[in-house]
Amino acid sequence: MIIDGIEFRPIKKYGINIPHYFVSKCGKVWSDKQKKYLSIYENWRQKKGVGKPKCYEFSMTTEGKPFWDAGHQHKPKRKGSTVIEFRHKLHQAVKEAWEPYEDYLNTLNREELIVLAKESMLIDHKDDDVSNNNLDNLQYSTPLKNSNHRKLWVDKVL
Repeated sequence: MIIDGIEFRPIKKYGINIPHYFVSKCGKVWSDKQKKYLSIYENWRQKKGVGKPKCYEFSMTTEGKPFWDAGHQHKPKRKGSTVIEFRHKLHQAVKEAWEPYEDYLNTLNREELIVLAKESMLIDHKDDDVSNNNLDNLQYSTPLKNSNHRKLWVDKVL
């Protein structure tokens, strides 16, 4: 898609295309629904105006079903609504649209892939019982998969 002489590609989040939202290589975000560029705002590490912003973000609204079906737990914008609203980091939107992660992985050799996996892998309890450390109850997992099954930590008297 070309707007004002600038090429745009669809925005993805978690590998899911967000309908009606597009990003350029230079970081402009276009809403096809609103027929305008979206406002980009600063996300600060500490107090606003102190130091440099952490990153730039923008907000989008879209149907929640594809995200819910994939296991993401976005809350509806309003009670009873099927629409979700979320923020997206601009640098992630640009990189994922123009140089997808899958393409990057294809450039890595086996050893590099193993290092990447080890850096992001964790070990999880299948039954969510941290006192059950039997081998058959432990599994390799990722932070994303583990976050969808957050455990209720209960203080136990040993």
